[in-house]
Amino acid sequence: MARMIPTFGPAATESPAEPTIYHLLKKQLGDDFVVIHSLPWLSAAAKEIGMAWSAPTGEIDFLILHAELGILAIEIKGGRYRIEGAAFVPIAGGAPLFVLNQVRRNAHGVAHWLGGKGAIRWPIGYAVSLPRNVFPDEALPPGLFDSVSGQRIVFDMRDLPDLGAKVIEVMSYWKSALRLGTLGNARMTDVVEMLCPQFDGTPNWAHRIQYDGKFWLRLTEEQSAVADRVLNAHGGIVTGWPGTGKTLVGIEVARRLSAAGERVLFLTFNALLCDHLRVQLTGTKCQVFTWHKLCSFARDLMGRPSADSDWFEKECLDDLKLAIGLAPLGFDVLVVDEAQALRPTWWRFLCDWFSGKAVFAFCDETQVFPFEKETTSLALLIELSGLKSLQLSVVLRMPRAVTERLVHAMPSQIQISSPRQVDSDSLRELVVADWEKVLSEIVAGLVRQGVKHSEIMILSKNSYVSAAIVDFVEANEELRHSLVSRFRGMEAAIVIVVEAHQLSDAELFSAYSRATTACFALYSADSLADYSASKFQAAVFSSPTNQEVLQEVRTRRSIAYRLSDHEMVEIEEIKTIALTWSRTLKAWVVRLSKESPAELWIDYIKEVMRRPVLALYAEDPEFLSVALPGKIYDRSARLVECNQCEKMTPHYLAPNACLICSDLLGREERELSRGDVRRLVAFDRKMTEVSSSPNLDESLSIYHQLPFLLGAAAIGIHVCQNGGAKLPPSLPDRSSIYRAAVILAYSYAQLSGPSSQLSLTRLVDSTWHWELKELGLQRDAWHKHVANALSRLYQRGVITKVEKGVYRIGVDEK
Repeated sequence: MARMIPTFGPAATESPAEPTIYHLLKKQLGDDFVVIHSLPWLSAAAKEIGMAWSAPTGEIDFLILHAELGILAIEIKGGRYRIEGAAFVPIAGGAPLFVLNQVRRNAHGVAHWLGGKGAIRWPIGYAVSLPRNVFPDEALPPGLFDSVSGQRIVFDMRDLPDLGAKVIEVMSYWKSALRLGTLGNARMTDVVEMLCPQFDGTPNWAHRIQYDGKFWLRLTEEQSAVADRVLNAHGGIVTGWPGTGKTLVGIEVARRLSAAGERVLFLTFNALLCDHLRVQLTGTKCQVFTWHKLCSFARDLMGRPSADSDWFEKECLDDLKLAIGLAPLGFDVLVVDEAQALRPTWWRFLCDWFSGKAVFAFCDETQVFPFEKETTSLALLIELSGLKSLQLSVVLRMPRAVTERLVHAMPSQIQISSPRQVDSDSLRELVVADWEKVLSEIVAGLVRQGVKHSEIMILSKNSYVSAAIVDFVEANEELRHSLVSRFRGMEAAIVIVVEAHQLSDAELFSAYSRATTACFALYSADSLADYSASKFQAAVFSSPTNQEVLQEVRTRRSIAYRLSDHEMVEIEEIKTIALTWSRTLKAWVVRLSKESPAELWIDYIKEVMRRPVLALYAEDPEFLSVALPGKIYDRSARLVECNQCEKMTPHYLAPNACLICSDLLGREERELSRGDVRRLVAFDRKMTEVSSSPNLDESLSIYHQLPFLLGAAAIGIHVCQNGGAKLPPSLPDRSSIYRAAVILAYSYAQLSGPSSQLSLTRLVDSTWHWELKELGLQRDAWHKHVANALSRLYQRGVITKVEKGVYRIGVDEK
């Protein structure tokens, strides 16, 4: 695509054709083209060098630059014309236009100015675009058609599908006709810098806010037509997504009715929106109230005392009914914005009150919060009012990136579209470790780019206001803050959603949709590390940058990271498990997954080496399992700051006791010896040989050369890593010997192959280990352990029973 100036979209002009041409040129020209839209400063520049005789009378609509093809000026005329000699006469009436003279004078003026100002002497070609017309060659004046070469310098309706190619064709024509050489990249860059001296490729936020306000936030012809339609129908319901212009249409309807002498009651639910509407309707005879303010007004008319909180819930409607019964308020028309937020009982009353009168309702069912009671659906509103609904689907107010995020999070049953250009930086969803710091940085950066504090709105969770937000707003004059629920229906140029992780999808939808130029959403990395992703958070997680932040937070929160203060020495030579010795805790630390055969390492170290083991499981990174010599069951612990140790130390969950202060860890007699390390490394090397063993018999041979528990672990690790199989869930918490029996039985079954028969007697004989007798276990006791292990596998559907003591690998098809 071409490099466009301005980058954020076509400059605001009165010509409806120029945005179309802007987008066609951007899409159809390559990235070696620079396209400048609208040069309103050229007139002043021409006068500066004393060339008033040829000063441009207005703007050059488009100036196209290319290092090889040169420079082309294009004049756009969006109406329909007929040709009379050299003049283009508007069909709709008006003075004739001498388009050729205009574009030629402007092109020559720019060329002259470049030569005088910057000593860049380069003729500029020109062309005219009439996108709503079709002119044959013979109808064109001689200045717009070269009869010798057959080249037109006019682009009409027929050229739009291939406008890029036509532009290249005309630029090539001028290069040949003017006998030009090559402009070159350096000279092209100089021209751009002279014409756009402050252009750095990206407009600042202040410019973008100004542009959006003028181009996207005003009432459009289409929205005005909606006002015409509902006014002609003497009432109606206008519904649509945020940003489709419902409130603008409502204001327009109220203004027209008031101008016609109608007494208009304009109701809404939101106090901030009510204040905004009152300002917009200044100078009219419209009366603007929130629902509760209208009820309070009625209560005051009756001279009743101030109401309590229960009145807002139950009695407000009764007072309004009573007041109207005593003295009708005399309104002719009802206009309601945020119609979905009013309760059905209120709507029933309003429909009765305005029976036979015009009622206009504007609603958005996406703008309903989970905590709101008894809201009114569109279907119910239609039923109660008897009005027809009209749905808006073109989102103008929000940046396109925000619209696309909302569509992704809450798909609509109708086609939602946005004519705005995609600016990726108009929506930034950030996972941050310190949102208060990032908030300050964002606001400071916006202010540096000319954004006023009053153009920034900070939105937060409905349930409470963080003291940090209050302090920050008070420290920055004119900076604004609101709860999401109170800002419904409102808008701000820049919206910053803080503590976004606390908001529901409905609240995030509303918060994002308040932005007209940019939305920043700050999610706490600490909180997101624990939360399951909502639809909005799923999009946040998809960002590689955010994933890195989350991973960094998870790492810092993990036990493994926080144990680094305890002089950890990793035994890198050991491959079958991640094994580390802590010099301060005087304990082994292992990292592994649950249900892993490597858990037998823990049993070996605890029972045979008589050393404490802290197990860090991948599935539960914030807790550790403490295995102590002489203790049958392991216990869970967390790292907690210990005042006596002056660092984070393992503490049992209940009671909350430091294991060092309790003399369970850190005992000097448990210091690690070099002999222990050498012995473990030797065992590990033997264990890794199982992974390359060709068959079951070879694996069992290595098993018998290792200590019993490590031999069983080696075969189990081999099966899980190379056979693609996993251990059945929930390894038993009973003795380590029984756990080893389950792992051996399961591994034996997997290595025997599908449909093989598994004999209890053979399995007992094959796995009877010399060390078992030294541990005080007799063969019949081992037989019982293996039988129980096979029974466990059978109960879990891993093996099928053939007869007593004989099993088959696989699930029984019966």
